Amino acid sequence: MLADRALDLSSDPTREEVLVLAHGPGDDGENDRWLAHMDRRADAIRRAAPFARVQVATLREDWPEKRAPAEAAVRAFVTSAGAAGHTAIVVPFRVSGFGSYAEVLDGLDYVADGRGLLPHPAVTRWVDRQARALQGP
Repeated sequence: MLADRALDLSSDPTREEVLVLAHGPGDDGENDRWLAHMDRRADAIRRAAPFARVQVATLREDWPEKRAPAEAAVRAFVTSAGAAGHTAIVVPFRVSGFGSYAEVLDGLDYVADGRGLLPHPAVTRWVDRQARALQGP
């Protein structure tokens, strides 16, 4: 799903940098686990096209003391992409919508479509498999 979202927004992967962005937890250790999990999922983006850079980040939205540096890092990613002559593509790692990300990225140049992971055919297939499994043979 992440690779599909990035590819849908891409026009020249070699000149694009992808940021996969999630809400994130307050606990630092748990946040590190989230980032590691997200980075493994972001490998699909890395395999899908020769993007200049693919990075994951959490915004840590509900923890003001954690959010400020997280926002700064997210904004720095997008700014750095532009400074390198690249386009930043922002893909939310959330079920639906873009959350507060547009506000965080206000004033910066980036590409996004405002969609989360849904809708996506892979989710439909997964729900169908789960329903069939519950019905039994």
